[in-house]
Amino acid sequence: MSCKNSDGILNLKSLIEEKSQEIITMELQKHKYNINIILIGPPSVGKSSLLERIISDTFTMKTFPTLNLDIKLVKVNLKDHSLINYKYFDVSGDDRSISSWIHFLDKVDIIIFVNDKENLKVNTSKIKERVLLNDKKVICCINKKDLFSDGENDKTLKIFKKINYELGDTPIILVSAKISDGIKELKNKINEYSLNIIKEKKNAEIQESEKLNIINIKLDLERKDKKRCC
Repeated sequence: MSCKNSDGILNLKSLIEEKSQEIITMELQKHKYNINIILIGPPSVGKSSLLERIISDTFTMKTFPTLNLDIKLVKVNLKDHSLINYKYFDVSGDDRSISSWIHFLDKVDIIIFVNDKENLKVNTSKIKERVLLNDKKVICCINKKDLFSDGENDKTLKIFKKINYELGDTPIILVSAKISDGIKELKNKINEYSLNIIKEKKNAEIQESEKLNIINIKLDLERKDKKRCC
């Protein structure tokens, strides 16, 4: 084989690889999904520490409260090459700060309602009222499980369910951001909800595409009828 032919084959292979990568990139861009998640709950229950554990599997003892709002972005690739862009909103739990972040509830897909044993009886009616007004998927987390004594798990769950009876069958997960206990279960629930949301979005996209196809077919038929008439 001549050097000229060899160079041509190499250039062709390079061009094919380049085009293949473009096609893969285009396909990936078609399957990007945005999932917005908000963490809400009383002050000092460890919302920021819990978010840190979810995102980076690390823990930092935080001694100052979140002021108004903190946003974290995470990208996750799925097995089917779809990409999920997670946007987490970590908000202040102070009742006086609710007005500064309440509008985010309309934009989120998942609400993580965080509490701990010491704050179970804190009045969170304003927060719960807002949660119930929005038809979103909700996960309840009771943080600082590492501080529970033997036998406190069931007792804490019963108290939480009694106080938050309005939340019905919402899943409740006992977690410890400090020692990572219960985090895997929480992340699995987030993934489960996310995949269900993506499935719903895909179905909505298919339905919209089918509607457009029907409209295009009708327009084509109308054009053909007009041509026949003329």
